[in-house]
Amino acid sequence: MSTGSDFVTPSAAIELLRELLTTEFAVVAGDVRPEASLRDDLDLDSLDATELLQRIEECAGVEIDEPDLKSLQTLGDVVELLVRARGDAHTPERWGVPQT
Repeated sequence: MSTGSDFVTPSAAIELLRELLTTEFAVVAGDVRPEASLRDDLDLDSLDATELLQRIEECAGVEIDEPDLKSLQTLGDVVELLVRARGDAHTPERWGVPQT
């Protein structure tokens, strides 16, 4: 696991989300795009969204506050939150996400 000084780019955040969503939530890789609605496009209910965010916390080594969870509507919102939490230059391989 990385240290708090590591950063994450938006493209690396999308890769992390693509890996998690396709391997753990049966989402089609092509549906993983910033404008995708967590609920409407990806069919994630509130429990799925909470589980996804827990996996992001584990893989990226960040903590997501409860108020932030409620404001997330799209994958772009999740990317923005992750980038804000970590910064810029971290790769999915270092997050411990299995690569396909």
